[in-house]
Parts: sequence; structure tokens; C-alpha cells
Amino acid sequence: ARTKRAHAENEKCGPAQLDRMLTEARACMGWLREGSSVPQQQVIRDFAKSRAKALKDIMAAVPMRQRAGMPKYKKKHQDDPSLN
Repeated sequence: ARTKRAHAENEKCGPAQLDRMLTEARACMGWLREGSSVPQQQVIRDFAKSRAKALKDIMAAVPMRQRAGMPKYKKKHQDDPSLN
């Protein structure tokens, strides 16, 4: 949601800012602290990389069939987060 809002407002919202938001969220929410922070940070980096590629393809007017799509949410019960 934050990256969509940043894109709409022409702001930058990269992995560094999302990592800071994760750190703040881990301080506030106990259930985030229960798990390791490494997979959470890897998810953020992977999300940022795929979103940057999709936005780059949109700006370059790459045809739809060749364009990378925007990242989608994984369903909680279908896939578990995985380590790189």
C-alpha cells in the first residue's frame, strides 16, 4: 500500500525505506518479532526488485506480452516464504 501511494504521489519508496518501516513494525508488533528478520528483509528486496522492473517496463512502453507484471500477494495458505 505504501509503494502504491508513493508512486501515485511521485515519491521514492525503495527497499531502504521499506526496511526502516519493517524495523518500526517489528518494534510495535510482537508477532513480527517471533520470526527471523532475514526472510522478511529478503521478501522486501525481492518485492522492490520485481516492482522496479515492472515500472521500468511500463515507462519504456514494452508490449504487454513481454512486460513484467506488478508483484502480486502470495496467499498465506498456498505458499510459505522461502529463503534465497
